[in-house]
Amino acid sequence: MREIRGAEHGPGSLDCLTYCLVRALREKLDGVSAGADAEDFVLTVTDVFSLTGRGTAVIGRIESGVIWTGETVEIWDGGRLIATARATVELICSRRHDPASIGLLLGDMDKSLLRSGQAVRRPARAEPAA
Repeated sequence: MREIRGAEHGPGSLDCLTYCLVRALREKLDGVSAGADAEDFVLTVTDVFSLTGRGTAVIGRIESGVIWTGETVEIWDGGRLIATARATVELICSRRHDPASIGLLLGDMDKSLLRSGQAVRRPARAEPAA
């Protein structure tokens, strides 16, 4: 990453904000252990949207684990599996949502299946045969 100096990179400038964001992300990711990816991913749904031309998206707060774009997720309502989908991770830049919220684009999933309070989880992995 290039170093940012000079008046053109003062507080509030786009380069300065980009630098600060990248720095904060690096500091956060440095704290993620290699085992965190194996931790169960759970996101509690707080909002559901239909995005024209993109599909259905859920917004929520990650309770645990790590999710990567392209992973398959399961949507649970209590102890009942509602659906599975391939997720695309989206960042949320809105005053309406918690700054720690993320969005998951779930493709052409039927929006009527989804509601606030449901859990999005990574499917359980099969144990290797002994």
